[in-house]
Amino acid sequence: MSKRISKPHRVSKKGTKKTTYPRNENKTFIEDSVIGVSGFGFEFDVILSLTLLRNVSQFKRSSIKLLHSKEEMKECDIVLGYGGQYDPSLNLFDYHQKGFNQKYPGSTYPMTCSSMVFLKFGKEIVRSCCLKYVDSKGNLIKVTDEIIRLACKFYYLSRLESIDAILNGVLCYNSPTKYEPLTDGIYITSDYCNSIDDIKLMVINEYKIFNSTMNLAIETAVLYHPVMRNAKSSLEKKGLDKRILCFDKPVKSNLIVQVEKELKCEGNFLFFIRHSPKGYFIFSINETQFVNRKSLPKSWRGKENEELEEACGEKGALFCHHSGFMLSCSSFSVATKLAIKAMAEEEN
Repeated sequence: MSKRISKPHRVSKKGTKKTTYPRNENKTFIEDSVIGVSGFGFEFDVILSLTLLRNVSQFKRSSIKLLHSKEEMKECDIVLGYGGQYDPSLNLFDYHQKGFNQKYPGSTYPMTCSSMVFLKFGKEIVRSCCLKYVDSKGNLIKVTDEIIRLACKFYYLSRLESIDAILNGVLCYNSPTKYEPLTDGIYITSDYCNSIDDIKLMVINEYKIFNSTMNLAIETAVLYHPVMRNAKSSLEKKGLDKRILCFDKPVKSNLIVQVEKELKCEGNFLFFIRHSPKGYFIFSINETQFVNRKSLPKSWRGKENEELEEACGEKGALFCHHSGFMLSCSSFSVATKLAIKAMAEEEN
């Protein structure tokens, strides 16, 4: 095994610097760096932090060390969820300390380990993912500072914010659940880890989720400004037309919600019309997975072709989903007419 070469720590002349820090100052080494995690137990945010660090050049091949004393922190290059200190300049990331209330920019919840790591290394992580990202047509994207900024924002909102909220005691539901789970993978992650190999396996499994979530964040970042332009154009229209958003690519409702917040028109858009090689589609915009702002009329749902045309009174209507969230039709003109009819019928 190759031998690690490192320089000794400098002693602080001020005498006020904390001594329980990783050995990340003024050092060179020929071996991979070391990530320290608590040997007494940890939550899911530590696993997510380890996953994030696989996209940071300094830590992508790091070994993991289970810590049982603060003295052992000196043997590490970065420490996650242990030691009771948060100092990004020293790679100390632990929120388990009295009175800790530092928040990720724009969030209402104190940071946990994973958002701390992402706040420091997020731009590098996102850039490395953007350089590998391939769009639906098989093309690489142009990586800009704005794309990176937006992807960081959307990744935090889609993945990290919920972790911060849950580990700070925020309930997942507005009312008590009927059944409480006997185990909770967020809180007792370390109970499933009996060895470092177990930790590595959890990181490998989480990395699959990380890739899909990050790809969605990048896709959302790429579409953000084009959707913003179309939203502004819709808002300039009169009547119910201003409540319809049109675009030629799939757009998730969470992106539309973010655009509305930016334009200060929250809740304005009720339907999204999309053109694809398979035709034109009307989608209801939803705040949550199963709750639509406006659903398509009940009299249309589950019908297709002639039966649907008769129900909606418009030639070219092809199919309406039984839940009322989607309708396909033959042209943009038909889609617009049906969306307006749906809004008018729901309002009566």
